[in-house]
Amino acid sequence: MPSPIFILFFLAWILVYFHLKRNGHGRFLGNGIGILAGFCSVFLWFLFSSLTLVDRANESANDAISTPPTAAIDSHVDDDGVLTAQQYWLEYQANEVAADLKFRSKPVTIKGDVHSIRKGTFGGIYVDLATSSGRNNVSASFEKGLESFVAKLSKGDKVVLSCVGNGLSFGAPTLRNCTSE
Repeated sequence: MPSPIFILFFLAWILVYFHLKRNGHGRFLGNGIGILAGFCSVFLWFLFSSLTLVDRANESANDAISTPPTAAIDSHVDDDGVLTAQQYWLEYQANEVAADLKFRSKPVTIKGDVHSIRKGTFGGIYVDLATSSGRNNVSASFEKGLESFVAKLSKGDKVVLSCVGNGLSFGAPTLRNCTSE
């Protein structure tokens, strides 16, 4: 079955075709515009279809992984009551809706090992805390005023952060407005 993206591009191509035809530009369709639009539609369909297949494969793999039992989740909260990055990630993997009710827009004190330090597209400052997932680590964002703190961090450093829960973004749990503890 064609993906919804392909159907949208195909419909857009048909609209362009009839618009040009109606306005007396039908001769241009034979000169490549229609052919180019058709090839672009097919190319984008293949591109998005392959991404959809990858997403479906990832969903199947995630479905095969059993939801961690509550005891396993609770074991990631240390004696001092500070949430670990692994715990935060597991909560979202177990049930995103329940985790949002528990953490979104609420203060969260979290600790973990620095996996990466980066700047976002629009200049935001991010520290990713390692989890066992390997790719969907906990992403903590900082205000620009804390650049000096983040600049001193290195991969593997242990940090304790005070943040506000921010839900999932592209499958990764996020935190915002983080400060050093």
